[in-house]
Amino acid sequence: MTRNALSLLVPALLAAVVPAAAQPDTTIHELQAVEVAPRPLNQGAFIEALQRGYPPALRDSAIGGEVLVRFGVGTDGVPFAASVASASRPGFEEASLAAVQVLRFEPAKKGGQPVRVWVHLPVVWTATVVPAAAAADAPAPPPAMSAAAPAPRVYEVEEVEVKPRLTNGAALVRALERNYPAEMADRGISATVTVVYVIDEEGRPTDARVVQSTSREFDEATLRAVSVMRFSPARVGGQPVPVRITQPIRWTVSGPPR
Repeated sequence: MTRNALSLLVPALLAAVVPAAAQPDTTIHELQAVEVAPRPLNQGAFIEALQRGYPPALRDSAIGGEVLVRFGVGTDGVPFAASVASASRPGFEEASLAAVQVLRFEPAKKGGQPVRVWVHLPVVWTATVVPAAAAADAPAPPPAMSAAAPAPRVYEVEEVEVKPRLTNGAALVRALERNYPAEMADRGISATVTVVYVIDEEGRPTDARVVQSTSREFDEATLRAVSVMRFSPARVGGQPVPVRITQPIRWTVSGPPR
């Protein structure tokens, strides 16, 4: 047998008798699918990163906000693939993503083994400003900031097994009729306002905001009406879960609002 033939045969023989190394689990699990959720180990360092990263213009104007960051936690407890899921106002997104990179976790576990998992973390930014009269005598305190622990996942409506169901439609209609802006009604003006809100595990709408409106005069009235609604909650695996809803509401003077 030639040397070249031998060099090809030996690796083939070894592959036949040496078992292949176990491949790592590359699945990224959803939080509700794991048995042990990831636990943050350095929240103090995270808070310090938020303090350092507070956008100066927003801090000086005492402007706060909230950014929902989605990221994975690896089997080594290090965040990866962070992105902004939502933000209450622009300006905090980049600082939130930078702060998340500081976090370290005890990894999630499934079947007793560390696994990768997706996490949704709401980052709450709150600034305090010293009154001008006191500022001459004392330096401004550092901005006060807090970062909430990972919140329960908010599902999209197409992901849940049992969709939420409105239980007080009559009360909603009365609220819409009662809140119809008087000037708009007198002028015969109609509108469509699209709102996004989260139905919590108790069936109550929370975090409602207007995302599109044909007439801003109807925005506040729409949010007041949405707050009246009550639902049977969405469910996954038989358990109530928060779910995000996008709903257009049509206001018309020719009949009851819908």
